Amino acid sequence: MIKGNGYGLGRHTLARLAAEFCDTVAVGTIHELDGLPNELQPVVLTPTLAPPAVRSCSPEPILTVGNSAHIDALSAWQGRVLVKL
Repeated sequence: MIKGNGYGLGRHTLARLAAEFCDTVAVGTIHELDGLPNELQPVVLTPTLAPPAVRSCSPEPILTVGNSAHIDALSAWQGRVLVKL
């Protein structure tokens, strides 16, 4: 989980370190996608009512949906989603 200030290391530093050991990381919100290394598959844990801004890296983030309002808001989203139960 890479969120906030990266547990004191800084989010970008923690993301670079994580990329050495794994290929998937979780972030709290779509706003924390910025600066992640391209080789990491991000999973956004907090549902959102708007898709993330265009990301210049891949893979596309996996978004979380928790109710029909999230599904409706992301109707144009072409990427993968997790369903929060």
